[in-house]
Amino acid sequence: MTAALPQKKERSSNLELMRILLIASIVMHHYVVNSGVMMKFDGLETLTPQLLFLQFWGMWGKTAINSFILISGFFMCMSQLTWQKYLKLFLQVKFYAIVLTVLLILTGWDVLSLHSIKGALFGLSCYVNQGFTASFMAFYLFIPFMNKYIKYSKSGGGYSACWRYRCSCSS
Repeated sequence: MTAALPQKKERSSNLELMRILLIASIVMHHYVVNSGVMMKFDGLETLTPQLLFLQFWGMWGKTAINSFILISGFFMCMSQLTWQKYLKLFLQVKFYAIVLTVLLILTGWDVLSLHSIKGALFGLSCYVNQGFTASFMAFYLFIPFMNKYIKYSKSGGGYSACWRYRCSCSS
């Protein structure tokens, strides 16, 4: 007797490829916007090929960020969140926040202060709606509720039930 093989999850290769391209666009955007390279072109009256290249290189960053989050949210809402998954991600974020803060202090890019320690230890709770990681982690907590709402909506509840109720009251 053979044991049943576990079912493979169907992959959305097109969406995953799109996410990879969006990540590349986000990295290019961050390079152009945050590296200071655009400051070399301040005050120029004419368009140069270098300036046009940098403008093209970094122009799709905001759209790419929104698209990446939209696709990631789709995948996340189709998955099951467990407290172990959330804790694993939370601890990874904390680890890198602490390690990067220590490295920045040791290399002189940051100073040891109460603000830097607070940011490394409590950054997620302090910077929701101000930083990407904190907002993403807060959004991640809502996945179980979104999954329940999606299931409720598909069963005839949710928005469609509210709409039917509104239409029946107005007639």
